Amino acid sequence: MNPCGGWVPLREGVTYYEQWVGSGDGPWVGLIHGFSVPSFVWRRTAPALAQAGFRVLSFDLYGRGASGKPRGRYDLDRFVQQALELETALGVTIDAWVGYSMGGPIAAEVLARGHGRAGIFIAPVVTGAVLPWTVRITGLPGLGPWLMQHFGPRRMAQGIRHEFQGRADEDYIQRYIAQLKDPGFLRALAETVRAGMLGDQRAVYRRLAARGVPVAAVWGREDPVVPRDQLEVLASLLPLRARLLVPGVGHLVHYERADQVNAFLVQTLRTWLTEASASGGQA
Repeated sequence: MNPCGGWVPLREGVTYYEQWVGSGDGPWVGLIHGFSVPSFVWRRTAPALAQAGFRVLSFDLYGRGASGKPRGRYDLDRFVQQALELETALGVTIDAWVGYSMGGPIAAEVLARGHGRAGIFIAPVVTGAVLPWTVRITGLPGLGPWLMQHFGPRRMAQGIRHEFQGRADEDYIQRYIAQLKDPGFLRALAETVRAGMLGDQRAVYRRLAARGVPVAAVWGREDPVVPRDQLEVLASLLPLRARLLVPGVGHLVHYERADQVNAFLVQTLRTWLTEASASGGQA
């Protein structure tokens, strides 16, 4: 199955998106990627959801992949507005949002603002991501973008390979490394660190808890980026209706254990969204 997609102009720049639509008119699932790997991080997830009967929307956040790289602050509000404007521009209504890593708090805030009926967070940033010092210092005012331009590419090229617990996907790695030649991408990463997007996000999940939508979490037991103890922190902030902790894998849990995670996503979303449809609203 191949996606259809393209670019759509939004308020702060063009956004690259892909739609995976099988047969029928199943619920829409929106996928939000993390800090630096754009929407190709979902290439083992989106087709499986579509084959299970869902309609799927993935896109590149501003500053990443093929989307625009506007100047300014890369904060939560910018990313949330991008997701909501894209939904409107395409004329779709997302029923469930799935957020990975930094995409977790973005998806949570979208849901907290009343958009969507369910959410699943995969290795989401909760109390903060564990960052190497070479990435942390790029958040320094004024110096951050310069430091990222000069020291970021080498460190990040090394780091992306280490995210794989098993055999590395060379095509994935080479597509990632290609981005590191783009000054706009590096500037966006530095501004994202500076805006605190990889820091403490507990307030976002508290806001979502007040809405009461069903949520679930997926984690790799050996995650070095967002350690699994953050799963318990998340559970203390939100009543998780389901959770999946996968042994022997790290931060790329949905990619390296695609079959297991996809089965969980399909079963969970199918149950919740069917319940919501039967009750005429929230699951």
